[in-house]
Amino acid sequence: MKLTSFLVALVLIVGLPGAAFAEPYSKETVVAAMRANLARVGAIKAAVAAQDFYAAAQTFFEYGKESADMLKMDPPKGSAEEWVRLWKTFQDKAFLGVGACGERDAAKVLKALDELVAVNKPGHSTFRF
Repeated sequence: MKLTSFLVALVLIVGLPGAAFAEPYSKETVVAAMRANLARVGAIKAAVAAQDFYAAAQTFFEYGKESADMLKMDPPKGSAEEWVRLWKTFQDKAFLGVGACGERDAAKVLKALDELVAVNKPGHSTFRF
């Protein structure tokens, strides 16, 4: 029991300070992500047109994974809380898209995509240079 308590304390002492700091902003990483996102819009539309809901779901999931990566980064300007909120909203919309793909409902998938893309507007106006 004492060993377990010691190990938990050690993990908290070593791990928490590192978890408290975000990665520095990388313009190259963000630009690459935005370009990938633009390509994903077309990929999802093409997958829906072909009734390939599996491919569309995978692409939505890629959006979600990328959002998780962006959450770890400091914003280039503006509020860190707003940066996190927007990326979490982006991720939530991506996961709603995955769910719509599971329903095999093309209209819902495209609506989820529109909602996901709409999150870009406040993000760009707040954080884009």
